Amino acid sequence: MNYVIQIVSLEGLDGFAAFIKNYIKISDIVGLEGDLGAGKTTFVKAFLKSLGYHDTSSPTFSIINEYSLKDFKIIHADFYRVGNPKEFIDYIIENKHNSITFIEWPKDDIYTKKLKITPVGQDKRLYKLCM
Repeated sequence: MNYVIQIVSLEGLDGFAAFIKNYIKISDIVGLEGDLGAGKTTFVKAFLKSLGYHDTSSPTFSIINEYSLKDFKIIHADFYRVGNPKEFIDYIIENKHNSITFIEWPKDDIYTKKLKITPVGQDKRLYKLCM
């Protein structure tokens, strides 16, 4: 297993997201792990910003948000409030060939990569991408 590990301040998150997109490809399903408030949604927003997409929101209540880019889409799911995510997982798997998916609070082991986010001080996070 390979890892990308980095400590990033909130000011450096845009640069980190631009860097990390070299390791996340179309068809990847990335499980986002971290405590409440760790920065999972903030990371996805920065990732989308690195691709030129700026109009984003949290999927906490919608469960899934989709963002259409030129050649593919980003699926951002939040399973925190979902007891049985089967129908959402089926949808994600059906659409993985033309998307990158980020799942907050993944319930099943469907992800191809995992990004663990851990606060390590005021406005700093430890990011560990497992590939």
